[in-house]
Amino acid sequence: MSSPFDDCAFDYNQCRPDYPQVLFDDLLTEFRLPRDALIIDIGAGTGRAALAMAARRVRVIGLDPSPPMLEEAKRNAIELGLLSVSWHVGAAEDTGLPSGIADAIIMAQAFHWVRPAEALTEFQRVLKPGGGLAVFWNSRDLTQPHLLTMEKLIKTYNPQCHSRYQEKAWGDVIDASGRFHNIRHKLYRHSSRVSIEGIISLTRSFSYVRNVLDEARTLAFEMDLREQMAALAQDGMLEMAYITDLWCAESKP
Repeated sequence: MSSPFDDCAFDYNQCRPDYPQVLFDDLLTEFRLPRDALIIDIGAGTGRAALAMAARRVRVIGLDPSPPMLEEAKRNAIELGLLSVSWHVGAAEDTGLPSGIADAIIMAQAFHWVRPAEALTEFQRVLKPGGGLAVFWNSRDLTQPHLLTMEKLIKTYNPQCHSRYQEKAWGDVIDASGRFHNIRHKLYRHSSRVSIEGIISLTRSFSYVRNVLDEARTLAFEMDLREQMAALAQDGMLEMAYITDLWCAESKP
């Protein structure tokens, strides 16, 4: 099994932003999860969401189609001392997991990669009746001038670039499956300070940059981005502001 992120697991792990910690606290409340609840993180990647949940003393399985991404996740788990998480190679549409085992399924920055009808059918199978589903994404806050500048430059080099997760009403997608109800949406805002080189590394984890631009175009893009970010930075640092969209629902009995 392979993934578009197999060849950038290191950059993805080092440079992608975290999610607001309060979001994970909210999931415990939203789904009324007991201490021994089993959470399955599908599209777990390098383990950011899975490990955030594991730190809250619930049981966690992390599933991802990319072995290199899961290797990064395992290293992160060791560094954090969260060794109880079980990691598996697998796909959202066919997890290979037993039926009715999960109290909740989460997907962080991943649901836009799956075939929704098939994945939601599989999620309902794996969840206990009434089990929770949470899908969420970080999006760059384009009201920030430097982030808008970066976005425009990406589209200059890749005119076909689009962020698929920003263009859909995900509540409608979940509802259309007929398998989930009580759908709700919540927004979070968060930010972190990042160096110019950190921003360059971040773009190396974008599929619409890394998988599209050839070596010469990548070098030109990074040179232009470095120059434009330097003109906007203070002390070589920039504030990376994000909006996190969370969609929650429960499996129909």
